[in-house]
Amino acid sequence: MEPKICPYLGLINDPNTSTSFPYEGNACHRAKNPTTVALAHQRGYCLSDEHTSCPGYINGWADGFPKSLRAYPATYK
Repeated sequence: MEPKICPYLGLINDPNTSTSFPYEGNACHRAKNPTTVALAHQRGYCLSDEHTSCPGYINGWADGFPKSLRAYPATYK
């Protein structure tokens, strides 16, 4: 059986669609302003059964989405 994906994970412009793999365009729609999620957090929580133990899933992000969990756009030279 495949792991369940967090219901709050969606593409930044489409909350009803997400990828089943870590992707820079996946965002947490539990945050007041949807915010892209770091790939490591997606792997460890959003895209696994562990999403139910994510603080945002449990309580929401009352103090805003943590900077430490945000995805940052790739920088190119």
